[in-house]
Amino acid sequence: MIKVLRSGKYKLIETKQQIKILYLDDMPYVWLFIPEIGHVLEVTHKAHKAEHTLAAGNYRLYDVKKDSRFSQHKHLELFVGEGQCQGYLLLTDLPTDKKRKSRIIATNELICASC
Repeated sequence: MIKVLRSGKYKLIETKQQIKILYLDDMPYVWLFIPEIGHVLEVTHKAHKAEHTLAAGNYRLYDVKKDSRFSQHKHLELFVGEGQCQGYLLLTDLPTDKKRKSRIIATNELICASC
């Protein structure tokens, strides 16, 4: 079973300090690389000023359960233009105030057929 949990607009920016911030709608997440762990999203409430916009477009967040075609995790798909998108697995969902960090792993698994 595949269920769309959220969809909307995203923007990926980089600050002057070379910190990447992923906005899903208006919710900002710091996108970090931690050695020996990998890529991590961390919830933030701090205002961030963009030095560069790296990407922007639509996104979809899916919950996948009992579907043998896909990994049984939350899937985040960022549309990157011209019918293409990049898929990510969120191993423990998006971070929250209670669970501040979550691993994010790039994947070739794409749920959206129009990507």
